[in-house]
Amino acid sequence: MSRGRKPKKNKKAKNRPSQPRRQPRPDWFDQATAAVLDGAATLTLAVSPSDLQQRTAELVGEQLHWALYDIRMGLHFSRWFIELVAATDRARLTAEGDERLRLDLLRHGLVAIAPYTREGIVEAIGTPSPADGDGVPSWAHDTRAVQATGDVVRLVDTYGTRFGVIATYRYPGEADTSAYLFDVVSDSTPTLAGAGVYDDTAQAEAAWRAAVGESADAAVSRPVENGDELACLVDFARDLMGDETREVLNEHFRVENRILKLALALEERGIDLPDGEYFRGDHLSMAAEFTDWHVQRFGLAPDPDDVDVLADEWSQGIIGETAYGVSPGRARVASLLIGDMYEPDHARAAIALLPLWSTWLAERADLPAPLREQVLAAAEKAATHKPRLSGSEAFL
Repeated sequence: MSRGRKPKKNKKAKNRPSQPRRQPRPDWFDQATAAVLDGAATLTLAVSPSDLQQRTAELVGEQLHWALYDIRMGLHFSRWFIELVAATDRARLTAEGDERLRLDLLRHGLVAIAPYTREGIVEAIGTPSPADGDGVPSWAHDTRAVQATGDVVRLVDTYGTRFGVIATYRYPGEADTSAYLFDVVSDSTPTLAGAGVYDDTAQAEAAWRAAVGESADAAVSRPVENGDELACLVDFARDLMGDETREVLNEHFRVENRILKLALALEERGIDLPDGEYFRGDHLSMAAEFTDWHVQRFGLAPDPDDVDVLADEWSQGIIGETAYGVSPGRARVASLLIGDMYEPDHARAAIALLPLWSTWLAERADLPAPLREQVLAAAEKAATHKPRLSGSEAFL
């Protein structure tokens, strides 16, 4: 264990059955489910499979946003989704007329955005359900059938820590394609910064550049030629961070559905996505390289233990190609992680090195002056503020 690292808390295990303990059913489930069932009237305004899928994603995302920011405890989004599907089917058994129509459309929409890789989702979707009632348009059955074409491009910002992946999809019987944007930031474990459907690749690219800002100015869109270029999609964190936007929560389920369909399309082209494994870079080499730079710049070596702490936390959790990437966000996250994992005195000593560490990486990456200044400003701010993680009980 590194010097000053907080020990893990170990408790003596009690004799108990080996099966996992079932968490209590969250109280917010019923209210959120009722809101979706009532709000499904908007689905009757849909005019196409893509329109129905989008309206469903937004209807569900509204409740996820409410739960995240107003409830914050016992979220269990996947469990709620399974209950929502079941509640929809139960309501369809007795509903008639317009009510039955909107519930039938909701069922189609939920199937279309379902994240099939999550436990219990496949079983919930595959449970026999009532046949559609009268009035359901024939195209509704195609809502779930959208497929990736296999055409995908990628952009990387100048910091090297923000990725825009744009894949094209097509519904059965439609000549036109649409584009789906995966906007992933890798300041630590890759997380979804944004996602959504756009008319075409150009529109999606413009949206990504607008969201990223100045560091996207020099980014070049290039076709993906091997699966390793899409590691950001495989490794991004599915766990909630607690600060997700409404846009991200709209896509909370659908994004995994779209990744799965993209993976299948690429597999047909002989491109396999990499296995999602926790990445741990060579922090010893990184520490040695920084120490050499420090000696050349200042004539003396920094404290090796402080460098080891900084290099170790910097090189964990991220995807391989961002190991030496630096950005304002990366500096902020590093200070939070070190502050959380190490005793205060040791954390402060390591975090005090952040401005020099960030300067070294910025020079190594040959960042333009304006971006380099932004990195240094973030690192200096992080180094002078007491490190503290903003925890959330939302993940219990």
